[in-house]
Amino acid sequence: MTISGFTMVRNGAKLYYPIKQAIASILPICDEFVVALGDCDPDDTTLQEIQSIGSDKIKIIHTVWDLEKFPRGWNTRTRPISPSRPAPETGCSMSRATR
Repeated sequence: MTISGFTMVRNGAKLYYPIKQAIASILPICDEFVVALGDCDPDDTTLQEIQSIGSDKIKIIHTVWDLEKFPRGWNTRTRPISPSRPAPETGCSMSRATR
């Protein structure tokens, strides 16, 4: 049996998301950890932060986000996390099951 962790992120370092700490905190219980890394801005260092962890458990999948369909990082057909706290650009879109 393999235990896998997963996250998706885009511009995490630029938006001050603690991606390195988040991944490092779960690595001890995972056999592998998959990161779907969105096409970050040129001044973002998310990829370098993830690589600096130095674990062979981490697998990075480079992705391209459709910013027309998800202009703020979430599906505009669903509502944000709350009216005062919109979903972060780090990639989560709410499903109907979580509302």
